[in-house]
Amino acid sequence: MSFALERRVARLERTARRVVSVLVFGILLIAGAVMRADDVVLGSVLMIASVVPLLFTVFAGRRPR
Repeated sequence: MSFALERRVARLERTARRVVSVLVFGILLIAGAVMRADDVVLGSVLMIASVVPLLFTVFAGRRPR
């Protein structure tokens, strides 16, 4: 593969990882909000757990290349 093609594929992979991370964040946050109506502890745990993929999304683009 050429160098330009490798860079494009790497960039596409990083973008795909960030998109998946955003989806996981949204799912955990919404599930936590819905569950919090019935079970405060589980809902809170899910919403707190949603911070992990959010931080990955925010800081994933800041890695040195």
